[in-house]
Amino acid sequence: MMQCKVKLGHAGLDSTLKVCTHERTARLLASALEFRLSEAATCDVPADWRWPVIFIEEPVPGAPSDRIEFIAAAPGVEVWRPHLRGAEHRMHLAHKAAMQRLVAQALRQRKIEDYWIWFYTPMALPFAEALEPEGVIYDCMDELSLFKGAPPRLLEQEAALFRAADIVFTGGRSLDNVMGKRVLIVDKRSHIGGNAYDRYDDAGVLIHPYGPHIFHTNSEDIYDHLSQFTAWRPYEHRVLASVDGQQLPIPINLDTINKLYGLSLNSFEVEKFFESVAEKKDEIKTSEDAVVSKVGRELYNKFFRGYTRKQWGLDPSEPDASVTARVPTRTNRDGRYFNDKFQAMPLHGYTRMFERMLAHPNIKI
Repeated sequence: MMQCKVKLGHAGLDSTLKVCTHERTARLLASALEFRLSEAATCDVPADWRWPVIFIEEPVPGAPSDRIEFIAAAPGVEVWRPHLRGAEHRMHLAHKAAMQRLVAQALRQRKIEDYWIWFYTPMALPFAEALEPEGVIYDCMDELSLFKGAPPRLLEQEAALFRAADIVFTGGRSLDNVMGKRVLIVDKRSHIGGNAYDRYDDAGVLIHPYGPHIFHTNSEDIYDHLSQFTAWRPYEHRVLASVDGQQLPIPINLDTINKLYGLSLNSFEVEKFFESVAEKKDEIKTSEDAVVSKVGRELYNKFFRGYTRKQWGLDPSEPDASVTARVPTRTNRDGRYFNDKFQAMPLHGYTRMFERMLAHPNIKI
């Protein structure tokens, strides 16, 4: 995660926006972002309007002294990379005082006084408490508190960020109920729902134009919330891979191995089988590493290598390990693609569910 600063320079609207987001998103913002604050909507904004951007990255621990490394990343984009003493992880509160001091000093040196702050994560909020921005934006696009390993203080800091934010970007309706704010949804397509949009074709069949989307979650809160807007059609996704002339379950499970090799292993024996063929890896960096460290080279070649090349246009040695690490390897006969407690499809489709979610007087599309 990282922060960035964007300068809006036009007529009476002259302010700087400091954003917390991913580097890829930041580069897109720097080159093509066309977001307009409501005040700017009444201005004659030139077509080539661009904002200088500063990204303040997470602090890098273990430095001999506290300092900021200034990097000219691209035209109009500068990265501030803090190097701090101490061994605590990057977003640890132990870095709060040093981060506040270094950032404030850098802003003074550059004579930056009018600015906005844009947060991508509430975990960065303590680092900005001493700043005095013209406004605050929170880019709340994920239910971060539900992520595995989410810090306990995340909910508290997110609540504080909601109170401080002048504008909140979000993917759902629940924030309106919590904060009572008006919500504006801006979609570049002619329909709602993004890639989860579905519609009926001329034959009356409900189709997913952007590829199938399957709802699955372990969160009862999420399931109950969405159940306000849709009934459900029970559905458990099961996939068969065509391998060596056979249709075999994927993710790889006990039946996969027994059918592929003509064996009669039980759950304990197949676990030993995986151990016997797995390749030891000192460090798991790529998708290839993630797979061969679990099931070995032969199963990797049969089930994963060709699929990854077809799906992503990349060899599995290129994508990050997280791409295939989410696909489990099972020692039982569970043939479902997902393990989640709740698996279903909206009874009348995702679009109908989204329409009901957005049917609120404070929400405008």
